[in-house]
Amino acid sequence: MNSHDKTSDLKDNSLSTSGYGTKQYWDKRYSKPASEESQHEWYFTYEELSPILGHCISFSGIRLLEHVKYGVVEIGCGTRPLLPSIPTSDHPLLGLDYSSICIKALSKSNKRKLITYKTQDCRDLTDILPSCSAHMVIEKGTLDAMIVDSIPNCVAILSEMCRVSSKYVVVVTHFNINTEEGEDWVSDVFYPALENVEEEFMWLVKCHTGGEDGPVVYVCEKNTRRITRGNGGKRIQ
Repeated sequence: MNSHDKTSDLKDNSLSTSGYGTKQYWDKRYSKPASEESQHEWYFTYEELSPILGHCISFSGIRLLEHVKYGVVEIGCGTRPLLPSIPTSDHPLLGLDYSSICIKALSKSNKRKLITYKTQDCRDLTDILPSCSAHMVIEKGTLDAMIVDSIPNCVAILSEMCRVSSKYVVVVTHFNINTEEGEDWVSDVFYPALENVEEEFMWLVKCHTGGEDGPVVYVCEKNTRRITRGNGGKRIQ
């Protein structure tokens, strides 16, 4: 299968609703009354993710480096973000979304002083987030939605997540590495993003698989020890 065929398969077999990757779609969707919006969580809540992520965001005893401004940055946070459930009282948390309507609603209902929500195109975060400025960067479902319209946009978002992270990058997705479609996603989206980071780091990547049809969690740990070009630093477990 050549790369063109794989790209077509990823688009055809993933979420079928066109427009998922556009700002207009989400602004329109978030403009609907809450009663018209499905309350079902297609991915995981923080409580469900905590057994996997607990060690990543257990800030007790962790002294963030001087250049690390945020404990967690959530990409494409949507109207049901993970941030309010993250148990930290000392480190700022940042939620980003393409939809200004979504961010306005979140900011209005926000009850925690250390959480900030901003409208942002997450394909380019350089104007708000320097490299290695967040302990952990996480997204759930954003890449799955974007891939309907553009694989390059997915690579751009994940590349920025890798650049901004000082330690962990977490991706919650329906692309399971144990399936052919998941292997294509890792090859076409995941690895290119890791390789786009200008600085050279050793990456340890673990894939936590759940049920056959449920989402999986990729946890990428960035080792700040630089490696020589050409040495493989990525590993799927």
